Amino acid sequence: MIVGIVTSVNYDDLLRLTLPTTCNICDVVYVLTAEGDASIQVARDNGTKVMEYNGWQEQNASFNKSGALATAQHYVHEHHPAAWVMIADADMILPPTLRQSILDAKDHSALYSVARVDYATPQAYREGKASYYAFPFSGYCQIYRSETKATYPAWSKDAGFCDCFFRDKFATWIRHPGIAGHLGTDHVNWQGRKSERWQL
Repeated sequence: MIVGIVTSVNYDDLLRLTLPTTCNICDVVYVLTAEGDASIQVARDNGTKVMEYNGWQEQNASFNKSGALATAQHYVHEHHPAAWVMIADADMILPPTLRQSILDAKDHSALYSVARVDYATPQAYREGKASYYAFPFSGYCQIYRSETKATYPAWSKDAGFCDCFFRDKFATWIRHPGIAGHLGTDHVNWQGRKSERWQL
């Protein structure tokens, strides 16, 4: 079984484009969002589950992504104790071959990911003009076994670097074949959604 956790706060425009690719890979998907966020309706439209987290600004954080993911991970580890867990951002289009690669993976103690390219604008995406992203195994797509019980830290000021702390809990990193596409530019939304909405 593959269980997905997708973080989406004010990302409903992007989630409409990306969530179907996640659903094609995972058996169960949890959309991790805020109470009343428009992402909830997108999740329901795609038949996924919703996790509402209310601590996004906890302890003066601008975007406590780490605390939200840690909460979701504890739930998933308890309810899906022998599953592959895939953490993905709402702006990621994932390759369809990823499902079989995950199911075929042998090392249950490793962290897995895929390569990534960035499409800076909707026009760049339409024209297939992408730039290579040089930091694999970070938060855009992280895959691991539930029984490791590895979690993100309980708090982060924003969305920057908490994924690296999680990544570094694993001694082995393995990259699956395939390339994921990131919609937008890097770093812009680490403190919450700042970028313009996408229309294709």
